[in-house]
Amino acid sequence: MRILRTHWTTVSAQARSGQGLDIREWQVAMKVEVEILYFEGCPNHSVAAERVQKVLREEGVSATISEVNVSDQARATQLRFLGSPSVRVNGVDVEPSARSSRDYGMVCRTYVAGNLREGAPSLAMIRTAVLEALAGAR
Repeated sequence: MRILRTHWTTVSAQARSGQGLDIREWQVAMKVEVEILYFEGCPNHSVAAERVQKVLREEGVSATISEVNVSDQARATQLRFLGSPSVRVNGVDVEPSARSSRDYGMVCRTYVAGNLREGAPSLAMIRTAVLEALAGAR
């Protein structure tokens, strides 16, 4: 497992004005953990990782990103791996319709993007998951 640490933070209007949380408390509250699960050779792994980093940067969110290489079916079942790449924010899959799925395996995963299917979650899907995680952390 490869862990990347990102430290993009911004200051909310409340923190800047001295109301509500102090800056240190606010940064802790904004912390997010992202997992990118993939198998070796997945052509969409790097696309998913780039999109995650872009959303975190744009939203000014501090995060720990773990890239987890899933090596076999046993590990796929253990990790509840829905296919490559899978992205979870604070343990929750970025695709709401997949959150109850139990179809674990060593397969290529696709995501709905409008009327199309893509091999990586969209920026909008990742952003929604990050913002939901932040709302739940407060």
